[in-house]
Amino acid sequence: MTINSEGYNQETLLPLFENALALKKEKAKGNQHYTGAWLGVVFNDWITALIEKKRKRFDPICRQALGDGPEWYTPFSRIFFVGTSRQYLFDSSKI
Repeated sequence: MTINSEGYNQETLLPLFENALALKKEKAKGNQHYTGAWLGVVFNDWITALIEKKRKRFDPICRQALGDGPEWYTPFSRIFFVGTSRQYLFDSSKI
C-alpha cells in the first residue's frame, strides 16, 4: 500500500502537530511557569530520508501548525519541531 505524502502531511501529520500544540496550550493555562517557555514537539521524521527533503517536506507543515505566529501559540515564546532522526529541527523564531 502506498501512502500519498501530501495526504499524509495534511490529514495525519498536521492534525497531530496542531493537537499537540492545543493540548500543551491548555495545560499551560493553569501554570504561570509556562509563560515564555520554549516547547518542543518531537515527531517521527524517518519517513523522509535526506535532510534537504525533510526541510522541504516538513517546514511548510510546521509553519502551518504554528498559525499566525507567536500570538497563536502563547504562552510559549518559542516552538521547536524536532525529528527523532536528530537531523530535522524547525525553530519558530525563523518565521
